[in-house]
Amino acid sequence: MREVRLSMSRLLERAMCAYLSDHGGVPTEQCVNDTLDRLLSMLNKDVVDHCKTSVQYFHVLKAYTQMVGIIACSVNKNGLMKF
Repeated sequence: MREVRLSMSRLLERAMCAYLSDHGGVPTEQCVNDTLDRLLSMLNKDVVDHCKTSVQYFHVLKAYTQMVGIIACSVNKNGLMKF
């Protein structure tokens, strides 16, 4: 099972990297947001129940945040940061 998790995390990381390199490092498509929403929704149940085997999950999230960095942050009209 570890090999499956590792392969999937590499696939997701490479897909995000390719997408972001083609779009100036900014996630502009709804499908990227949907994917991230799905990944984050897994925290409530799947990751909590299987925390010992969630290394690849957190690696994908870390890799995404490193790729996007502060580029994805913007300031809204109220002066608050929005992601």
